[in-house]
Amino acid sequence: MKALARFGKAFGGYKMIDVPQPMCGPEDVVIEIKAAAICGADMKHYNVDSGSDEFNSIRGHEFAGCIAQVGEKVKDWKVGQRVVSDNSGHVCGVCPACEQGDFLCCTEKVNLGLDNNAWGGGFSKYCLVPGEILKIHRHALWEIPDGVDYEDAAVLDPICNAYKSIAQQSKFLPGQDVVVIGTGPLGLFSVQMARIMGAVNIVVVGLQEDVAVRFPVAKELGATAVVNGSTEDVVARCQQICGKDNLGLVIECSRCQYRTETSHRNAPSERRSGTRWNGLQTS
Repeated sequence: MKALARFGKAFGGYKMIDVPQPMCGPEDVVIEIKAAAICGADMKHYNVDSGSDEFNSIRGHEFAGCIAQVGEKVKDWKVGQRVVSDNSGHVCGVCPACEQGDFLCCTEKVNLGLDNNAWGGGFSKYCLVPGEILKIHRHALWEIPDGVDYEDAAVLDPICNAYKSIAQQSKFLPGQDVVVIGTGPLGLFSVQMARIMGAVNIVVVGLQEDVAVRFPVAKELGATAVVNGSTEDVVARCQQICGKDNLGLVIECSRCQYRTETSHRNAPSERRSGTRWNGLQTS
């Protein structure tokens, strides 16, 4: 089968290659890929030649598909089910995060479809989900509900990032205001999640390059105001919009040091525990 793989340890190194279809072990599940999303972690390697012939991994960690094979010992899943993976390939299995099935926070996690994994990824026809993960927690896979297509299910990873940061890990309350710093997919999903969760003012902070496209999209998705960090005083403008008492949450989705510092300055000191960085607490 064809697969988009990465070669070398530095940036770049994408090549389309032929690889054998994964062999399903007694505890494994093999997924036929129906849709795969392109993450920023994939884009940074695009069109860059690493000059290496050392195989790294098959890429694509945001994907959805249909179960094509199940091992003889697999009880929770069956052929034909439509599923999305949380992209876990290996975890330690004993830390508090693993005990709760929160594999994202395991320090030993290796992802399907990212660097140095041995199981495959979504940029191919089939991907193997190893039994070691399914034994720890069956929800390394999630069944796709009726009415949700494969393309929408494939982006569950960043959607869940936004959900976790706002609905699960913050102290945000309906009726408060939210500032989202960053206009990429995580930022735009956070805008939608804030709207669903009952935010009043949803302020999106971006740069001059976002004025033509990303700012209009943010407004279409629910942002009530946008702030151009290239030309405006971000903190002063956000406080003008939200006031000093109603800002419930600042979400940092840009991975930019300047913007991370801005997010802390924007949040009142007693609420800085509510600042989130890419879904993780920053203080």
